[in-house]
Amino acid sequence: MRSLREINTKFMADEKKLDFYGTLGPDGWPHITVLNSLLQLDETTLVWGQFCQGLSKRNHQLNHKIGFLLLSPDKRILTGRADWLESRTAGAEFDMYNSIPRYRYNSYFGYSPVHYLKLARIGESQALDTAAYARARAMSEKLKSSVYEGASPDAVSVYTRSYFADPAAFLVLAYMDGDGYPHLLPLGQAVLTGASRVVFTPEPERETLTRLGERTKVAIYAITLQKMFSVLVKGELVWKRVGPDKLGVVEIEQVYNPMMPKPGYIYPRPCLRREVEFEDALYEYNV
Repeated sequence: MRSLREINTKFMADEKKLDFYGTLGPDGWPHITVLNSLLQLDETTLVWGQFCQGLSKRNHQLNHKIGFLLLSPDKRILTGRADWLESRTAGAEFDMYNSIPRYRYNSYFGYSPVHYLKLARIGESQALDTAAYARARAMSEKLKSSVYEGASPDAVSVYTRSYFADPAAFLVLAYMDGDGYPHLLPLGQAVLTGASRVVFTPEPERETLTRLGERTKVAIYAITLQKMFSVLVKGELVWKRVGPDKLGVVEIEQVYNPMMPKPGYIYPRPCLRREVEFEDALYEYNV
């Protein structure tokens, strides 16, 4: 019989899997990015190669605790948590990452640096109950009108709405657990209502979700699995009583574009600064 480590190592070695990587930002919000390079080197060490710069790489240097959720092509998930240790720009793993093709961006930039993590906990891979999430999503759609009134009209764009509406999309929620690690779980039952709220029934993760208190800060990552378009939204979770049950409601406060070529916040709209030189004076104004 294979050991848990052997099973997980094989799971991680699948280059077509998606690695959802959770960190905590200095602003107190959880953050999620997607990798495709997370590997287990030994019993206690994880490694991944970086090919673009985003907030998660800054976050894990400020707060070393990270959480992860891996999704395989056959819809199995593997979750765990770890502590960031260091990054390197040379060595065996650096050479390994830069000698294998992974998606098209690797051919442009290569991987640098390579990050090393100390594994704190890892579970067993589980099959995703897609039928249960489909039923829960249908219930969320049915109940979402009960929390529509009063929603802000401009938090998300038509593109973000299309990602959430895509039946092939995969959604992940992150929150901070009691030990200070980001905890990630699937949120396939979530839907948008209007352009500023994400709503979802507790099923099929009722035991975990209903433990979250009012005003818990959460991040929700949506990615379309066919075209790989993605978006990250953040807001505080509140629970609304709807008949005999309750509905999770996240009022969107921030929207982050995680895609190349320029990851960054797109809502609230960033304030751009322009400098104008005029007669030996330098003026700055917002645009």
